[in-house]
Amino acid sequence: MRSLYTKNQIRRWPKGGTHEHFDCSIEPEFILQRCSELGLELPGEFATQWRMTLDNTAAQSAVANEFQEFVASGARQSLKNYLDAIGNYVLPVLQTPEDLYSRAMSRFQRAHDDGLIWLKLRFAPQLHRLKGLTLRQVMEPMVAAVHDSPIPAKLVVCALRHENGRLGWHLGNTCIEHSMDVANFDLAGGEGGNPGVPLWWAKQAARVQKKTRGRTKPSIHLWEEVEPTDEDVRRLRQYKINELAHGFRGKRQGNRVCAMCITSNIVTAQVTNASQHTIDALYREGARVCVDTDGTLFTKTDYTQEYQLLVETFGWGPQDFLQTNLNALSVSGFDAKTKRALEAQLRSGYAS
Repeated sequence: MRSLYTKNQIRRWPKGGTHEHFDCSIEPEFILQRCSELGLELPGEFATQWRMTLDNTAAQSAVANEFQEFVASGARQSLKNYLDAIGNYVLPVLQTPEDLYSRAMSRFQRAHDDGLIWLKLRFAPQLHRLKGLTLRQVMEPMVAAVHDSPIPAKLVVCALRHENGRLGWHLGNTCIEHSMDVANFDLAGGEGGNPGVPLWWAKQAARVQKKTRGRTKPSIHLWEEVEPTDEDVRRLRQYKINELAHGFRGKRQGNRVCAMCITSNIVTAQVTNASQHTIDALYREGARVCVDTDGTLFTKTDYTQEYQLLVETFGWGPQDFLQTNLNALSVSGFDAKTKRALEAQLRSGYAS
């Protein structure tokens, strides 16, 4: 389908980001540079190529593009490959407060340039302790970046399915301590071989929501690889979990907001192409979907490209994006005053 809107027009549309992973959105140039500075191994000839291009911006860009394609190709075909690529290429260079702050600030600025008027940035702080940082030392630069962001921003703290209640307790305490800046206590990680809604996490998420008086709510990665069981759906109701990451399989999403990431689902081989994705069918049936990226590194996309994909594949227009952004705004985690201001920006932006 031929697009009725140019890429520049779509980039200017106001957008809200509900589901993006910090460690999936790091620039390939930064990874190459920090690996070089820290003496970390890089595959193939990338270390040599990068050293040879330090005085040539065009050559640097070419090496960075080649490296991004390499790491993206390693992330393809399964969610496990995607998660393994994070551990292999990203986490080793995000282990200092300075790097955490600079990359979070970079992501917020790039989001602003992409037309975003707010962003929730999710990450697992426990994965940034490989060099000895405490959870508090990881959180401090991330919270500082939220405060310095050019757009309204919140953090999402992620536990992982293969973890346990002891770590969940500490992560929950982190959410409580920083509840003014943490919108969600999330559960991420592969669904295969793990309970969709593990009880240890659900109980901690409920504790966090109670202790923060609803400022920090639960969200969960679900319906990405498999449809949830009846027990999973029951626990979603019991623990008042109303925000799903992905959530594109089946028909039992109910009134929950589902943050869908088409290109990511293609990369991890959950669907073959955009036309197979259920986002349009669910949206037309009244599901509360919104549009997100999951990340920019392995998917090689941004919000403008995801919107353009929906325009070209399903014929979406401004009123569709207004509605999906209003869905996203309802779970953005901001106070009522900020939400009203953001809603006014959305309505004004799509009215024109």
